[in-house]
Amino acid sequence: MKSLYLQDILAAIGGTVIQGSGNPLIQDVTYRPKKIKDQTMLFYRYNDMKIDRKLFRKYKSVVVVTDNPDYFQDVGKDVILIKVPNIEEAYWKFVNYYRHLFDIPIIGITGTCGKTTTKEMVKHILRKYYKVHSTFLSNNQRSLNLKYLLGIDDETQAAVFEMPV
Repeated sequence: MKSLYLQDILAAIGGTVIQGSGNPLIQDVTYRPKKIKDQTMLFYRYNDMKIDRKLFRKYKSVVVVTDNPDYFQDVGKDVILIKVPNIEEAYWKFVNYYRHLFDIPIIGITGTCGKTTTKEMVKHILRKYYKVHSTFLSNNQRSLNLKYLLGIDDETQAAVFEMPV
């Protein structure tokens, strides 16, 4: 992932800081609470998901983006809490913002069969000319889309993603 300052992300997602301060450098983004670590931004998309609040005290520069800030009142003073009107909208605004930081070709391959073979052939051809980022093997679950997108950085020149139908 290309590291980004919080203030740049806030402008893109339309969020407001309601707890904490500073402009930390964000080096990872997730929507899974168990995946947080230092300098992580968590898009909390599931208001019914139980979270271990101790996790938030364990790491530095954690930012939580939510449309339900009351749920995070007791996570600790060091957590920066961002309120957005709609968490799904904010999440997709971030995805769009991150994707448009890079002016590179991205090829999406979908279908019912032959996706992995096609992706591997295209990736093999492109690697002769470009630094290519792609999905890993045939791991094309929707839950991995953000991980693959965040794999694009300043060194990436093209990307090839396999997606299920």
